Amino acid sequence: MSKKENDRSQKGNKGDNNSKISKNVLIKNVDLVFKRTDDTKKYNEFYLKELEKYVEEYLKKSITKTQMRNIFETFKSCKSNDEMKLLKPKLMYFAGRINNNNTKLFMKQLIELIDKMEDENDYKHMQKLVESTLAYHKYYAEK
Repeated sequence: MSKKENDRSQKGNKGDNNSKISKNVLIKNVDLVFKRTDDTKKYNEFYLKELEKYVEEYLKKSITKTQMRNIFETFKSCKSNDEMKLLKPKLMYFAGRINNNNTKLFMKQLIELIDKMEDENDYKHMQKLVESTLAYHKYYAEK
């Protein structure tokens, strides 16, 4: 088996867990996204398992690598909480141009999370969330 075939085989085996992850996983876990809880186990579970499964199930085929990278670059360019809050109209415009429901829901959740940001610490966690999502997407997306 070639390395490429082996990698694809491993990708396929990663999602063997039959439990479905909620499409609203980001909004349902606001406290974990912004690390407003001291429960390290739940925080790690969210970032290392739930977020990965969310990307694998709902985003890998619904958003292109280029679109995901553009979202990441938009978030990465922000230098403060206030700058990130100003992304809301840009994200709404982007969501309005998308025809895929999973991608629209993802964008809606990012917008809702921006609305729930309270301080500079939250802005750093939003960047971490988008960076983690990009990493999982890069792994699972086929094109």
